Amino acid sequence: MFYRVLADLVIIVHGIVVFAIIIGVSSLLAGRFSQLPLGLRRLVCFFVVTVVLSDLFLNDCILTIWEKRLWSLSTKNSAYNGTFIAMYFPTLSHIIEHYGLLIVMIGTLLRLFYFYAVQRQKLGANRQ
Repeated sequence: MFYRVLADLVIIVHGIVVFAIIIGVSSLLAGRFSQLPLGLRRLVCFFVVTVVLSDLFLNDCILTIWEKRLWSLSTKNSAYNGTFIAMYFPTLSHIIEHYGLLIVMIGTLLRLFYFYAVQRQKLGANRQ
């Protein structure tokens, strides 16, 4: 029972993390990231860095690992296969898992280049 409650809490936290990352990345790509509250921006950055590092070093999201372990401790062999998104959002899983990171990386790079170009223009206009 205790592990089941912990697993459910991890699911809730996992959902919040996914939602915050979607909001943060969407606002970044739309050019509205700076308009989010500072605390939310910091939280989104922390979540993104944590997810990227856990994927690089653990080959999976740390929350998915914890959730699966807690499910298995609660009921033997009850953990799902695959990822959080594949389990709870199956219709989106193919697009997100195969193209999501690529879309985010390309969009972020394009946004950074755009931001850099706008800043250069502003600096050039200020010099005149």
